[in-house]
Amino acid sequence: MASRVMRTICIASFLLVITGCTSDTLDNTTYRRLVDQFDTESQCLETGNFTPCYQTLTFCADGRVNANLDYRQEGDYTVRDSRAIARLPAVTAVFDLETLSSPQLPGRHRWEQVEPLSIDCAGY
Repeated sequence: MASRVMRTICIASFLLVITGCTSDTLDNTTYRRLVDQFDTESQCLETGNFTPCYQTLTFCADGRVNANLDYRQEGDYTVRDSRAIARLPAVTAVFDLETLSSPQLPGRHRWEQVEPLSIDCAGY
């Protein structure tokens, strides 16, 4: 009887630990990609008119997301499997964290994770 109780406690503890280890948010993480009108970053910088060279997508550890696409949008997100689901005012985007792509955010350039980390998670 005592071993059955101990086994039940061990299994329950194990399940609690496993469940507690999963998260529905990311660490502060920023992705960017070159805007479609440019082929390279240097081509963008040569225009000299302060046109943004990159679109950004930032996932904050507290569940907020912001996207600087054609204009800045703020919302919230959750992580399911290998996808971050961003609920923004103009679109709900499903961002694949393995392929760094989203069918709801089309563009000719690939998303890349920004290194060193550049965060836009404070103050909004």
